[in-house]
Formats: sequence, C-alpha cells, structure tokens
Amino acid sequence: MYFVNILIVEDEYLVSQRLSRLICRVSENNHWECNIRQAYSLAEAKRCLSNNPVDALFLDLNLQNDDGFKLLENQPSTLKCIVVSALSERAIEAFDYDVIDFVAKPFVEERIQKAMKKLRESFSLSSCDFLTVDVRGEKQKIPIDEICYIKASGHYSELYCLNDKTYLSEIGLNALSEALGNSILRVHKSYSVPFKQVCKLISQEGSKYLLQLKCDTTIPVSRGKAGLIRDLLKSL
Repeated sequence: MYFVNILIVEDEYLVSQRLSRLICRVSENNHWECNIRQAYSLAEAKRCLSNNPVDALFLDLNLQNDDGFKLLENQPSTLKCIVVSALSERAIEAFDYDVIDFVAKPFVEERIQKAMKKLRESFSLSSCDFLTVDVRGEKQKIPIDEICYIKASGHYSELYCLNDKTYLSEIGLNALSEALGNSILRVHKSYSVPFKQVCKLISQEGSKYLLQLKCDTTIPVSRGKAGLIRDLLKSL
C-alpha cells in the first residue's frame, strides 16, 4: 500500500472539502493511504510545510490575493505539486515550476483520478529512495539503500536492514518486488534483494545455490535465477 502526506492549499472551504473527499475516494479505490491536511491561506500553508511532513501539494493559485506559486519557492525537489486553479491561462507557467499536473476548475472526479494517477507514477518506488512501513501504528520511511534483503512472510514482507533491524511491510513480496522495479532482483520465490547488495553466487551440492550479500548474509537462490545472477555479476 502506498502512503502519502497531502496538503491541500485552497482558500475556499467548500472547494477544499470536496477536493479532500475526492482524493480520499480515489485513494481508497487504488489502495492508497493518504494523510490529508488543509490550509486556507499562503501563510497557513507555509506553517504547515514547516511543521509537518508533506509529500504532495494540491495548490490553488489565487489565495486571498496571494500567488500560490510563491509557496513553491525554496521547496525541495522531492515535493510534488498538482495545481488546481480556475486560472487556466497560467497552465504553461505552472510547468515552469515542474508541477505534475494542472487541473482546471471546475473539476470532476475523473479529472482528480487522472491527476492522482500521475502523482502515483511520480512516486513510483523504482524512482524513490525509501519504503513506507507501519511501525507500532506510526508510518516510518525506510531508505532503500539500508535494505539488505526482503523475505516473504505470508501475505506480507519482512525487510531486513543494514542496521540489524527488521520491519514488516503490508505489501506482499510479489507486489513489492514489482513496484521496486529495476532497483531490486527477485532471486527466489521467498526472497528479493537490492542490486547493490549482490556480491557472489555460491554453488552447492545438488544444484543448489546461495547468494552472498555485501551485508555479510547469504540467502537461497532458485536454480532458474542462477544464470541471470552469473550474467549480472559478470557485468559489474
């Protein structure tokens, strides 16, 4: 499941509430989990960004006569932004700020669904540097670079990290491996490993294989994956 902190910046209360409802509905239908905050002025939005984790903005441009684009100044490049505005003439200008999408008002649910799809693609795990897991009821971001390997645990996945800590992800190994894309290698029905951790393929009696990882751990390798790993190691 994807988890994202969203800040809606919209000075009209009813519009903000409707947008929040639509984001929640689209999120639930697409297996997202969103934490949504709302700000009704530029000053309130700045305070929210300073005091809370925010992954994505849904940003109006006319905020009580303040320009919404001011909010994007000096923000980290990791902050995603979708503009939601009646000022369609500013659409080209919006993309100068590297926004993901420009949603014109009035909007319908299908248009928000399309914007959310673009947001999800921008958060593709293959291009992100962390996974989000639930730790004692709190969402915690685990850097992918700290993952040694991932092991299937029923319908869930166990993340074994370099700091000797283990985390449980609600995402199954199949879905997690697919979502991580090119950053990870599926080596066994129960194991996946980041490419950066691959060190050495060890042959054993009975056509069995182990994979030596840089984190000083070995995990089993399926016979069907041994050739692929050999080719990978030759290319390194």
